[in-house]
Amino acid sequence: MAVIPEPSRHAERERLGKAIRSCRRERGWALRELAHAAGVSVSLISQVERGVADPSLETLRDLADALGTTPFLLLAGPPVRSRLVRAGRGTRLALPGADVEFELITPSLDHSFEVARFTLKPGGQSIQEARGHPGEEAVVMQSGSARFEIGEEEHVLEGGDVLMWDARIPHRAVALGTEPVHGFMIICPPSF
Repeated sequence: MAVIPEPSRHAERERLGKAIRSCRRERGWALRELAHAAGVSVSLISQVERGVADPSLETLRDLADALGTTPFLLLAGPPVRSRLVRAGRGTRLALPGADVEFELITPSLDHSFEVARFTLKPGGQSIQEARGHPGEEAVVMQSGSARFEIGEEEHVLEGGDVLMWDARIPHRAVALGTEPVHGFMIICPPSF
């Protein structure tokens, strides 16, 4: 069996930068227009588009929102026709300084739902400020313990627990304990 090398960090940065530049140009926007819409600096967008800087997860979400797309679509590259995704071969989203790492394990976002595997560092947060998005979301916990904040509700989940909610309600997760949290997210329609 041939081993397929993982793309280098630099190649991933370049692919992301090209995707953002392409979306921006499709809208006919200059750098300053995207910067204004996303609430970030022109300099940061320029660096990201040139592949010399990694945006934070929150900045990537802000850029994707401004461009009318999702972070995974920006990171995924060309659509995949096959429905098979081998273990560990999904599209990864792990940004420097972030407490959470995602792996998109559905082959594309062209369908009615998406599934992503996540790992949340001990004591980490999925995102600094709770956010909502259209659709529904579910989490299936594999291991660890986390508090899910959904609007005014809080739920502590552990391995084997499942939680579903209206994704329009701002939400986030906070890892509890000293072990990483592992689980799966199911989002319908794809929006991450």
